[in-house]
Amino acid sequence: MIEALDRVHILEAKEWDSNDADLIIYSTSLSGLGFAIPSLLLGFCAFTPTDCTTPTIFHYEALAITSMILWTSGQTSKVCHLLVYTNSLN
Repeated sequence: MIEALDRVHILEAKEWDSNDADLIIYSTSLSGLGFAIPSLLLGFCAFTPTDCTTPTIFHYEALAITSMILWTSGQTSKVCHLLVYTNSLN
């Protein structure tokens, strides 16, 4: 069904520049994972568990990005253009 679609239907694709971002969030991963919002002088972090059943970092990086989006959705000001910087190649 998806292959038969003629364009994006879930979200409207729109090209925008980084200067148009309402909020910029940076993914962090030193001894754990987290994210930082420099414009708000705010950041969150957590250590990755050592006894995990899934030892790949991909799971935790995806969780961090999901957390960024969830945190953004709870903000009082509307964020239409969220820019996430991450070092993940996945």
